[in-house]
Amino acid sequence: MLKECLDVFKHQYEKRGEALFLEDYLFDPGLYVLVDANGKILMQQEVHNDDDLPEEFIETFREIDYLSRIISTNKALDKKKMIHSNNYLSFWVKKQNVLPDKNGKVRLTPAIINGYYEVLANPETKYQKEILPLLEEVRQDVGEIDREILDQNRQWIISHIGQLLCDPKEKSGYLKVFFTASIEKYQAESKRYYVPNVFSYPKFMTEMDGQTMGVSSYTLNLNDKKPFHKNFSRKSPVPCFENAEDAYQCAKFYQYLDIQARKRTYNVYISAHDGIFALSNEEAPETYFNGYYLRISRELTGLEIVYCDRINGYFPEIPPLEIKQRLAIDCNEKFSAQIYPFTVLDTANSLKCYIDRYIYGKAMLKQLFRKPKDLRYSNPVFKNELIAAMPSFVNAFFIGEIRSFWDYYKHHAMKLVYNNIKNDQYFYAHLHFTILVAMEEYFEEKHEDDFMELANELFRMVSEEAMVEIQNDKQYYFIAGQLIDYLNHYHNKNTDVAIHIENALRIKESVKLLESMTKTFRERMTQMRQNDRFDKLMAAFLLHKPESKKVDERFLIAGYLSANVMYRKGKEEEDA
Repeated sequence: MLKECLDVFKHQYEKRGEALFLEDYLFDPGLYVLVDANGKILMQQEVHNDDDLPEEFIETFREIDYLSRIISTNKALDKKKMIHSNNYLSFWVKKQNVLPDKNGKVRLTPAIINGYYEVLANPETKYQKEILPLLEEVRQDVGEIDREILDQNRQWIISHIGQLLCDPKEKSGYLKVFFTASIEKYQAESKRYYVPNVFSYPKFMTEMDGQTMGVSSYTLNLNDKKPFHKNFSRKSPVPCFENAEDAYQCAKFYQYLDIQARKRTYNVYISAHDGIFALSNEEAPETYFNGYYLRISRELTGLEIVYCDRINGYFPEIPPLEIKQRLAIDCNEKFSAQIYPFTVLDTANSLKCYIDRYIYGKAMLKQLFRKPKDLRYSNPVFKNELIAAMPSFVNAFFIGEIRSFWDYYKHHAMKLVYNNIKNDQYFYAHLHFTILVAMEEYFEEKHEDDFMELANELFRMVSEEAMVEIQNDKQYYFIAGQLIDYLNHYHNKNTDVAIHIENALRIKESVKLLESMTKTFRERMTQMRQNDRFDKLMAAFLLHKPESKKVDERFLIAGYLSANVMYRKGKEEEDA
């Protein structure tokens, strides 16, 4: 699959050139300095994260900064790995290595600087003999190194590098010095660095059909003792030979991915029709998409492709899904003061963001593709459900098979509802149940259950003088939920109320529910105040025999979460 992605990237790179990398380019924090051929500082700019940088600075430094990057510190040109630029036209070093420490010692010495420029002047002294043919190929391609300019830049760095930083306390970020030169010169020197470094391990290089072949640094790490040691941070753990041009294209591809990971646009979409583009977690393709999807990450180990898949048809628009009020809300309850996010969702992306925010508390998109051991949540039920839901969430909202999330969620949604009840989070229990009902009607095309009308009908029944007579099982279990909620207000202080409620709501057989309710009523009847409405509902509950032996969980939970008719005021009471 990565081979197909690389083919698309290669075509885009040939078409757009370096502009492919430079859109919304991110700069490392630090001090940027531009020096002309006479050694005069033309521009100096301190960059911090999220700075709104001047356009002149961006246009001046963006491409030369991108071209001067090294692949990794393991591929640095100086032995001490302090200098992180790749050519003699630039010089990058971390500020902390330029400023003196508490003992007055500076880590970056003239010897290290000279060593860096010696390698640039004579690259054959750094690389093993297997690399020398590549050095010769790139020399034929980009020309010889300008030794005079190299020595001139070296002298300037040795003389001025220690004088550029004024504040000894400002040790974070880079100090980056660039010397004026044509962009073509920067491109040539960048290629002079990249081509010899695109292969993972020189001793595994060979010549086939007149071409130098090796294993790309970006797909596998090899060493003497473990020649087939798998690098699990890549998606290609098996070694494969590539020629220098393909390895160079691979290096450019991973460089593009690394830039996107630094921007936190972790979702990369690739297709022959739409090219290549990357989006943040909260974004999605705006038009129909057919191609490949890569999920990238940039943790302490560097760039990783943590997931890839084929998208056979992503449709951004979906039939409208309405999240509306399904249960009566008790205005006296503290949780009812919160604003319920009732809305209409008509795109896959809006549904994705809604589920992430209101079902998983913004944890799903943030933790997507993380290893379970790296997730830190004190609530084990929520953590387990978050982990279990991830594959279906990805398949639904990144691959485009929307129903796959529902196929998972319909069997697990009630676990989150119960968990909210157990943790006294009634607002979210109410909301999650509402979302579940809406999605059930949407995906299963079920007839809408009007819990609001059922609550209103029940209120009319208890407000009349006549005894209440239960008409059907739905009404029976809704009343049972109301009774559980009411009895909860007279709980024994020595018992765990949350566990008692959860156990009552989880009962699956009608006979056991009746036994549990009868037992609870007998235990608490001496504490209870006189309430005619409760007496009517409890009597009706005890007298009615449900047709089904299995508890209707939906109506039981709906009754429990709905505003309790025992406390509801009539119109006359409200007007009084």
